[in-house]
Amino acid sequence: MIQPQSLAIPATLPQSIDRIKANVAFFRSNYAIVAICALFLSLLWHPVSFILCLAVAAAWLFLYVLRNGGDPLVVGGQVIGQKTVVTSLLVGTMVVLFFTEVAEDIVVGLFAGIALIVVHGAVRETGDLVAVGGAVQDPAAIGSSSVAIAIPGSYQAAGNKNINK
Repeated sequence: MIQPQSLAIPATLPQSIDRIKANVAFFRSNYAIVAICALFLSLLWHPVSFILCLAVAAAWLFLYVLRNGGDPLVVGGQVIGQKTVVTSLLVGTMVVLFFTEVAEDIVVGLFAGIALIVVHGAVRETGDLVAVGGAVQDPAAIGSSSVAIAIPGSYQAAGNKNINK
């Protein structure tokens, strides 16, 4: 992702847009991590917002994501349906976002992350991304445990056969 020899300022705006599209497709996992880190760093200077975000994330995690969909939520002997849980989580999330400063901090953090992603996507050349076994990979990552993405119309490194047959 960060190779100085692969960084160059694009000559035109369409070239920048093409690079951004290709790099977002290729580095999407890395870019998600960059956006989350930018969000995390922006919330470090606002501890109340950080705690509220953690509380909302924990509520979603424990009440919706990690819970087995077939198991009903039981609180005080009362069975609470899935729709009620999701509605309550959505309302709670909206209250936290709209009635506190959390929304502003989240937007600032995500915009900082998006700015980093756009800058990297524009200056990172895509010519050294090659197809190996039908999936596009960075030559430096071949043999590592990185995840590769197949891009329609791309060619395999060995034999230059089109993978869209």
